[in-house]
Amino acid sequence: MKQLKDYENRSYLSAIEAAKFLGVTVERLPYELPYRLIKAFSYIGETVLDPFVGSATTLIAAADLKRNGIGYEINSDIAQDALKNLKHYQTKLCWDYE
Repeated sequence: MKQLKDYENRSYLSAIEAAKFLGVTVERLPYELPYRLIKAFSYIGETVLDPFVGSATTLIAAADLKRNGIGYEINSDIAQDALKNLKHYQTKLCWDYE
Protein backbone atom coordinates (compact mmCIF):
# COMPACT_ATOMS: atom_id res chain seq x y z
CA MET A 1 0.00 0.00 0.00
CA LYS A 2 1.22 3.51 -0.78
CA GLN A 3 2.46 5.73 2.01
CA LEU A 4 1.52 9.34 2.71
CA LYS A 5 5.15 10.39 3.21
CA ASP A 6 4.97 12.63 0.14
CA TYR A 7 2.39 14.71 1.96
CA GLU A 8 4.28 15.15 5.25
CA ASN A 9 5.33 18.72 4.43
CA ARG A 10 1.79 19.84 3.74
CA SER A 11 -0.17 21.47 6.52
CA TYR A 12 -3.52 20.29 5.15
CA LEU A 13 -4.49 17.11 3.37
CA SER A 14 -8.11 16.72 2.35
CA ALA A 15 -9.83 13.38 2.61
CA ILE A 16 -10.35 13.32 -1.16
CA GLU A 17 -6.65 13.96 -1.85
CA ALA A 18 -5.67 11.18 0.56
CA ALA A 19 -8.21 8.81 -0.96
CA LYS A 20 -7.02 9.54 -4.50
CA PHE A 21 -3.39 9.12 -3.49
CA LEU A 22 -4.13 5.76 -1.87
CA GLY A 23 -6.32 4.64 -4.77
CA VAL A 24 -9.51 4.53 -2.71
CA THR A 25 -12.77 5.43 -4.41
CA VAL A 26 -15.93 6.77 -2.84
CA GLU A 27 -18.52 4.11 -3.53
CA ARG A 28 -22.09 4.99 -4.32
CA LEU A 29 -24.73 3.98 -1.82
CA PRO A 30 -27.17 1.46 -3.35
CA TYR A 31 -30.38 3.35 -4.23
CA GLU A 32 -32.62 0.68 -2.72
CA LEU A 33 -31.24 1.15 0.82
CA PRO A 34 -32.22 4.81 1.40
CA TYR A 35 -35.38 4.27 -0.68
CA ARG A 36 -36.67 1.55 1.66
CA LEU A 37 -35.66 3.39 4.84
CA ILE A 38 -37.25 6.67 3.74
CA LYS A 39 -40.42 4.87 2.67
CA ALA A 40 -40.65 2.99 5.98
CA PHE A 41 -39.86 5.84 8.38
CA SER A 42 -41.31 9.00 6.82
CA TYR A 43 -44.49 10.33 5.28
CA ILE A 44 -45.10 12.14 1.99
CA GLY A 45 -44.21 15.80 2.37
CA GLU A 46 -41.82 15.33 5.29
CA THR A 47 -38.18 16.37 5.12
CA VAL A 48 -35.24 13.98 4.98
CA LEU A 49 -31.87 15.18 6.27
CA ASP A 50 -28.69 13.78 4.72
CA PRO A 51 -25.65 15.09 6.64
CA PHE A 52 -23.19 13.25 4.37
CA VAL A 53 -24.51 13.83 0.85
CA GLY A 54 -21.84 11.88 -1.02
CA SER A 55 -23.34 11.11 -4.43
CA ALA A 56 -26.81 12.44 -3.47
CA THR A 57 -28.47 9.02 -3.69
CA THR A 58 -30.51 9.66 -0.53
CA LEU A 59 -31.81 12.99 -1.85
CA ILE A 60 -32.81 11.38 -5.14
CA ALA A 61 -34.64 8.57 -3.32
CA ALA A 62 -36.41 11.17 -1.15
CA ALA A 63 -37.56 13.06 -4.24
CA ASP A 64 -38.84 9.85 -5.83
CA LEU A 65 -40.91 9.22 -2.69
CA LYS A 66 -42.28 12.81 -2.69
CA ARG A 67 -40.26 13.85 0.38
CA ASN A 68 -38.29 17.06 0.72
CA GLY A 69 -34.55 16.59 1.04
CA ILE A 70 -31.85 18.64 2.72
CA GLY A 71 -28.24 17.61 2.50
CA TYR A 72 -24.84 19.06 3.18
CA GLU A 73 -21.28 18.05 2.49
CA ILE A 74 -18.16 19.68 3.94
CA ASN A 75 -15.86 18.44 1.18
CA SER A 76 -16.22 20.67 -1.87
CA ASP A 77 -15.05 17.98 -4.32
CA ILE A 78 -17.72 15.55 -3.18
CA ALA A 79 -20.31 18.35 -3.08
CA GLN A 80 -19.60 19.19 -6.73
CA ASP A 81 -20.13 15.53 -7.70
CA ALA A 82 -23.41 15.51 -5.77
CA LEU A 83 -24.57 18.65 -7.59
CA LYS A 84 -23.78 17.01 -10.93
CA ASN A 85 -25.85 13.97 -9.97
CA LEU A 86 -28.75 16.15 -8.86
CA LYS A 87 -28.63 18.23 -12.04
CA HIS A 88 -28.93 15.06 -14.13
CA TYR A 89 -31.93 14.00 -12.08
CA GLN A 90 -35.25 15.58 -12.94
CA THR A 91 -38.18 15.37 -10.58
CA LYS A 92 -41.62 14.81 -12.02
CA LEU A 93 -43.46 18.10 -12.23
CA CYS A 94 -46.89 16.58 -12.69
CA TRP A 95 -48.54 13.23 -12.25
CA ASP A 96 -50.90 11.46 -14.61
CA TYR A 97 -54.41 11.31 -13.19
CA GLU A 98 -56.56 8.85 -15.07
